[in-house]
Amino acid sequence: MINEDLKYTKYKKIDDNTLNPNEILYLERNKNLKLAVVKNWKNISFYNENNVISGFNIDLVKIMNKNLNLSLKIKVYNSWPEAYTASKNKDINGILGLSWTKESEEYFSFSPPYYFRPLYLVSRKDEHININLSELNNKIFVIKNNVAIEEIVKNKSPKVKILYENNLLEILKKIKNKEGDFTIVSDPYLFDLKKHELKISKTLFIKGSELAIATDKEDKVFTSIIKKAISSISREQMFLLKKEWIPTKNNRVLFSNEELSYIKKKKTIKVGVSSWKPILSINNNKLGGMAGEIVNKVLLNTGFEVKYIQASWEYILSEFIKGNIDLLPTTFYSKDFEKNGLLSDSYMSLSQYLYVNENNLTIKSFKDLRGKKLAIYKNSPDITVIKKKYPNIKFIKTLSVENSISLLKENTVDALFEVSVVVNEKLKELSIYNLRIIKQQLIKDKRLTFSSKKDDFILHNILQKSLYSIPLSEKNEIMNKEKKFNIKNITKNVDVIFGNSREPYIIKNNIVKGIEFDLMKEILSKSNITIDNKEYSSQKGIHKRFIKNKELDIAVTLKEENSKLFYSNDFISLGNSFITRVKDNITMNSLNDLRFKRVVAYRGAGNSLGNEFKKYSISTKNTLFYKEIRDKKELVSLFLNKKADVIIIDKNIFKWFLKELSTNKISKYKFDHIGTSNNIYKVAFKNE
Repeated sequence: MINEDLKYTKYKKIDDNTLNPNEILYLERNKNLKLAVVKNWKNISFYNENNVISGFNIDLVKIMNKNLNLSLKIKVYNSWPEAYTASKNKDINGILGLSWTKESEEYFSFSPPYYFRPLYLVSRKDEHININLSELNNKIFVIKNNVAIEEIVKNKSPKVKILYENNLLEILKKIKNKEGDFTIVSDPYLFDLKKHELKISKTLFIKGSELAIATDKEDKVFTSIIKKAISSISREQMFLLKKEWIPTKNNRVLFSNEELSYIKKKKTIKVGVSSWKPILSINNNKLGGMAGEIVNKVLLNTGFEVKYIQASWEYILSEFIKGNIDLLPTTFYSKDFEKNGLLSDSYMSLSQYLYVNENNLTIKSFKDLRGKKLAIYKNSPDITVIKKKYPNIKFIKTLSVENSISLLKENTVDALFEVSVVVNEKLKELSIYNLRIIKQQLIKDKRLTFSSKKDDFILHNILQKSLYSIPLSEKNEIMNKEKKFNIKNITKNVDVIFGNSREPYIIKNNIVKGIEFDLMKEILSKSNITIDNKEYSSQKGIHKRFIKNKELDIAVTLKEENSKLFYSNDFISLGNSFITRVKDNITMNSLNDLRFKRVVAYRGAGNSLGNEFKKYSISTKNTLFYKEIRDKKELVSLFLNKKADVIIIDKNIFKWFLKELSTNKISKYKFDHIGTSNNIYKVAFKNE
């Protein structure tokens, strides 16, 4: 069966959280699903004065249950190691509030993060601790058992020394008495740091700060249910939940006394702005555009008054380097730029593509531009990278994206290279649609950051905190607006790998074609995407080959089994028909009707048709009554030559080979369906 309404995960709306039949059946069969929490986590999960478990995580589960009509229960553990071990050993279905680590990814799948909390590095007041986590080797890290934070620090500084203590008070005493050097905590204000002669040396914004629900990596269905449950939580529900349990993030809570004093004294910061539609624009002293929305929220959170310096990028960069501008809010991250200022964590990624004229079918990558002309912005740092790989490309350096487009349309250059949303916005403005867009692998996506004055670490911390105080849902909402800058008439190209040569679904002679190819081609065409290159792989090797080959964008017809990939809804379900000859008058109501019948089936049928059929296939294995054949043509031929009474195969595959191998009409055969099938295939992507 072909699912013609394939909805890719990458295009799925966040409110599309309806449980599918498979998930509903799972819930019917598993009535006692439990999630782990710890008992002593302030505001998150703790026993209240009535000895009832309460907190943010508890109410989060209540909302998930309400939204999707679930019956998830809570199981309380005394400590993180206890809860983590129970989840790892599958004694519990999942754990609330776990942060991603490389180690935990081996055992767990993670829901979308539902809460972000900065972490704080605390050290002695009179000691300087390098703010870089990779420079903590040989320092003594005092910690209460916390698998996630410990692993993050060890990955950055493998030679860090670990000292365990039972509670935060003992940890602070150890550091004060110079038995330890630092700790990392989520709430540094539980005790008076000044009393212990300690300070917050660094506010950390890392992946370990994101809280998510971790579930058994092998339990794909429950993982999917949890992801849908988290995604079902509305902004209003999350707002009320945070209002109830998380202290309000006003300036007094978000910033330290030192930072508040800095804001009060400085009052105004100068922000350099260069118009860069649709990413950044300014009108009536207010920023607009994709990045502009985030920048507005960040600056509002800081409490600063803002003076915008609007000019060309060259001018504001020059003034920033001289120290006359405090902040450049849309700076591409690069190691080279760090010499000019302090860069925040990335808050947005931008893809860059090649563009050629629609009738130019010879250019498919940078490799095809050897000896040809490429239009690119004059100050682009990518020129060096491209030139190193392809020295024969002739670079035509331009003043603007409009300049590049004009040269391309005049055939003065063979291609242009630029951030896609910027090009698409300009093409829309100029009513130009007859271009072809080409993806490339050489230049990675650009990461936008805030660049603040060099050596002004207090301002840097204020901006970082403000950035991470924006709810993840709001950032995602802004990022989703990028789709409106895609132009339908511009053709995009993708490379696709198909699995399993099953005629008529996939026919591989010299070229890949067939039902799956035609369906995929039709689906992609609706988004003006064409298949550029196509490959074929065995089912066994398709995952490994897809992940290894960076040129491939989409993998078609594979099982969902790799947590690093993003899967579509069901794409193709091979309907397993029990086919007999009408004239044989064989009744097929149950598996018992197969007794003493010669049955032939496709390779793997024993593991695909449910437990009852599996028992049957095992009991009849290596007998005259049951055989599994890998080659589908040979399989059908055996049945047509009356060497079998029943054939188990997909109906469309049978019809295809019947036409090739025989003149018999399809009406001479009877099709029955017994049991269930998990012979369902999906489409996979490398990113959302």
